[in-house]
Amino acid sequence: MSVVEIEDMIQVLQSLDPIGVGAKDLTDGLLIQLRELEDYNELAYTIDKKH
Repeated sequence: MSVVEIEDMIQVLQSLDPIGVGAKDLTDGLLIQLRELEDYNELAYTIDKKH
Protein backbone atom coordinates (compact mmCIF):
# COMPACT_ATOMS: atom_id res chain seq x y z
CA MET A 1 0.00 0.00 0.00
CA SER A 2 1.08 3.53 -0.63
CA VAL A 3 1.39 6.19 2.04
CA VAL A 4 -1.48 8.10 0.42
CA GLU A 5 -3.78 5.08 0.65
CA ILE A 6 -2.93 4.58 4.31
CA GLU A 7 -3.52 8.28 5.10
CA ASP A 8 -6.89 8.08 3.34
CA MET A 9 -7.86 5.06 5.43
CA ILE A 10 -6.84 6.84 8.64
CA GLN A 11 -9.06 9.82 7.70
CA VAL A 12 -12.00 7.47 7.13
CA LEU A 13 -11.37 5.76 10.47
CA GLN A 14 -11.17 9.08 12.29
CA SER A 15 -14.50 10.19 10.80
CA LEU A 16 -16.35 7.22 12.30
CA ASP A 17 -18.44 7.52 15.43
CA PRO A 18 -17.25 8.67 17.88
CA ILE A 19 -15.46 11.37 15.92
CA GLY A 20 -11.72 11.13 16.50
CA VAL A 21 -11.50 7.40 17.05
CA GLY A 22 -8.15 6.29 15.67
CA ALA A 23 -6.44 9.56 16.58
CA LYS A 24 -2.68 9.45 17.19
CA ASP A 25 -3.01 10.91 20.68
CA LEU A 26 -5.35 12.95 22.88
CA THR A 27 -4.45 16.26 21.24
CA ASP A 28 -5.07 14.86 17.77
CA GLY A 29 -8.44 13.45 18.89
CA LEU A 30 -9.52 16.79 20.32
CA LEU A 31 -8.43 18.65 17.17
CA ILE A 32 -10.45 16.26 15.01
CA GLN A 33 -13.52 16.79 17.19
CA LEU A 34 -13.11 20.57 17.17
CA ARG A 35 -12.89 20.64 13.35
CA GLU A 36 -16.18 18.75 13.11
CA LEU A 37 -18.18 21.16 15.29
CA GLU A 38 -20.85 23.25 13.60
CA ASP A 39 -19.74 26.32 15.53
CA TYR A 40 -16.02 25.88 14.84
CA ASN A 41 -13.94 27.92 17.29
CA GLU A 42 -10.51 28.97 16.01
CA LEU A 43 -9.35 30.02 19.49
CA ALA A 44 -10.19 26.63 21.02
CA TYR A 45 -8.42 24.90 18.13
CA THR A 46 -5.29 27.06 18.57
CA ILE A 47 -5.20 26.51 22.34
CA ASP A 48 -5.51 22.74 21.93
CA LYS A 49 -2.90 22.62 19.16
CA LYS A 50 -0.28 24.67 21.04
CA HIS A 51 -0.84 23.46 24.60
